[in-house]
Amino acid sequence: EMTGEPYYKAMDAPRARDVIEALFRAEIDLVTDPCRPGGCFMIQGALATAPGSENIRQLMNNMRAEPQKLLAERFDRARSEGDLPADADSKALALEVMSMISGVAILSRTGSSREDLETMVRQ
Repeated sequence: EMTGEPYYKAMDAPRARDVIEALFRAEIDLVTDPCRPGGCFMIQGALATAPGSENIRQLMNNMRAEPQKLLAERFDRARSEGDLPADADSKALALEVMSMISGVAILSRTGSSREDLETMVRQ
């Protein structure tokens, strides 16, 4: 099952900080789910593609681009609402958050516990 539902739901959170926390928690739920021992499909797929599989790598990039775009748009809204500074770069902030979320998937796959990941989010 592949769904962007957690991303769409997170966009409804009242503050940018709440959006980010909801995304991290959704990713932690995904990558620590014992029914999904492979972890995050987009991250694992992108990391495992062979040099001759550029079409697969591009598909994974396109799949990651949509939630990043949604997040940048949500940060734009947060700026207009005064929740983020007026000079905040929504695209750069979205890229940073998505990079960190990808890191959660990698950390989980390489042995970090759910407790460790949740501690990181609380921080």
